[in-house]
Amino acid sequence: MNRILIIFITLMFSVSSCKISEKIAENLSCDGNIEIQYDRTKLFGNDNPRADRKLDAFQVVFLSDFDENIKAYVNDKLVFDEYVKIGTESHSIENTFGYNYESDLKLPILKVESIEKGTCFDIEINKKFKIIYLFIDKDGKWVVRFSNEYYLI
Repeated sequence: MNRILIIFITLMFSVSSCKISEKIAENLSCDGNIEIQYDRTKLFGNDNPRADRKLDAFQVVFLSDFDENIKAYVNDKLVFDEYVKIGTESHSIENTFGYNYESDLKLPILKVESIEKGTCFDIEINKKFKIIYLFIDKDGKWVVRFSNEYYLI
């Protein structure tokens, strides 16, 4: 009995402590690959607010070191066209946009372009996640993190 309890507790701890899984995926129409991360919400010890998973919408948040003009499209419709300036240590969510796909007939495809770096990515939206965090490095490589957890509120 004690052995089963120890195995169960160990398993629960290891599952609940998993935070981010990563994969490399091909862009749909942009050049190159994209790093996609999936933020697994911890079951215990996490006080961050969570997104309402019942909504047919997502929010895009730009994180860490943006200094450029950004254009974003959902299913080829321009939904964001602004200059984004965020420092490395910034904890601001001023530059963000959302999209409601409730009335869309097809799966949303998000395309985001950096005008200055001349790079873009485009991927299908994973409807299980309601928050999409975007990172870009100095070479224009994108990282997309799907999450249901608000980091900066």
